[in-house]
Amino acid sequence: MIYLKSLVLVLVFFSSLCTRHGTSGQTLEVSPILLKHSNSNVTLKWKGLSKPLQSDWIGVYNPADSGDGLYIGYFLLSEDTEWVQGSGQWTLPLVNMREPYEFRLFQGHHTPIDSGKINELCKQDTSHRLSISERVSFENFNEPTQVHLSLSSKNQEMNVMFVTRDPIKSYVRYGRNNEKLDLLGEALSLTYQRSDMCDDPANSSRGWREPGYIHTAAMKDLDSGQIYYYQVEFDVTKNAI
Repeated sequence: MIYLKSLVLVLVFFSSLCTRHGTSGQTLEVSPILLKHSNSNVTLKWKGLSKPLQSDWIGVYNPADSGDGLYIGYFLLSEDTEWVQGSGQWTLPLVNMREPYEFRLFQGHHTPIDSGKINELCKQDTSHRLSISERVSFENFNEPTQVHLSLSSKNQEMNVMFVTRDPIKSYVRYGRNNEKLDLLGEALSLTYQRSDMCDDPANSSRGWREPGYIHTAAMKDLDSGQIYYYQVEFDVTKNAI
């Protein structure tokens, strides 16, 4: 059996606080607005809701210029214990999706939805937008993300796979000493296009988003029963993860 460990990362956050005011005094703040690594946390703070509803909600948008109905996620303000006061906060991690994020505060339904209308239950009401946050970006949209191991068809070999925005030249360094990664494997990269998708919405302008480039690098000549350390590297920024 081959055991592998990835290197431990230190995440650095750049703190900032930015707000856009709603038309009636509601505000939605997000901090920080510049993140160093994927899965870094941001904190959303809202206030100024004079008549909060249990169905008020905040939508997550990426790309930031998506239409109101094209949120990629949402949460109800009532998930915060102080929502009845018209203010609260929520912390969540953001994945580096190679585009800036934006958050939008909406007033929810005044009356319950008919439980028989399942499509409406699955879609949030975007007709009363109250406030918009500042946009949140990452320092490097070419940060390697989704780093993971996969089996190879060859004995004593494993693949390291990851994704970047651009087709940059990249590698995996590995070895049995985490202070000396003296073995190197160059990655092969590929991507796919909207025309490769089979049906709507995946192949439509509404549902399609650029997937970035998928890199695969082989770690070869591994000895069974040993622990290996590895990191991925790329030429453009000379960063590693």
